[in-house]
Amino acid sequence: QLVDEAGADLRDPAVYLQLGDLAAELGRVEEANRAYERAAQLDPAQLSEIAVRRARLRLGAGRPDLALEVLDQTLTALPPGTPKSVAALLLRAEILTALERAGEAQQVLEEVQQREPGSPVATAGIARALLDQGKHAEAKEFLRTALPKAPPQPSLYLLLAEADAGLGSIPDAVTTVKKGLEILPKAASLWVRLGELHVAKENWTEAAGAYAHAIASLPTRRHQIAR
Repeated sequence: QLVDEAGADLRDPAVYLQLGDLAAELGRVEEANRAYERAAQLDPAQLSEIAVRRARLRLGAGRPDLALEVLDQTLTALPPGTPKSVAALLLRAEILTALERAGEAQQVLEEVQQREPGSPVATAGIARALLDQGKHAEAKEFLRTALPKAPPQPSLYLLLAEADAGLGSIPDAVTTVKKGLEILPKAASLWVRLGELHVAKENWTEAAGAYAHAIASLPTRRHQIAR
């Protein structure tokens, strides 16, 4: 209503950004695009941030190819020497992963890690990219080095366990998950994974115990896990 009533007199880019975000949440792609384009016209300084929004809109619509095109057009148009935002780099890595271009995604995430050495998102992303390339040994070594430096995250232990399993060592995967649970005893995802590993070894009693812990850690979703 605000935009419609003010018409051309409304020159606040923040309003158009908000309108674009709301339209995107409702799945109104064209309306969101128009709002983002208007915001970019009013404040070119926000071009990079707006490009991230527009690219994420296309990624959410199942078009990672178009998302990459939109994002790269903006990033290449930045003045020489202008640093790319971390948000833009992380989104680019996510898009490349969706396009099954794991090697390129890894390079982007390594750039993020250089700027933010403690980024758990970059750490998990690099490990995921290595695993997607079938480099399980490299992923394991990378994670063993990164884990002590990163904030405790279930995803990192799950990735390391995946690397262990990919190398054919289920016992090592079990050990990895248990180490994660020593630090994160309420992490349902780790308990579920431990249950799966015990099932793979046909250790039914241990598997049942792990799943029971998973259910107990998410009391509001017991019926979902039980199913």
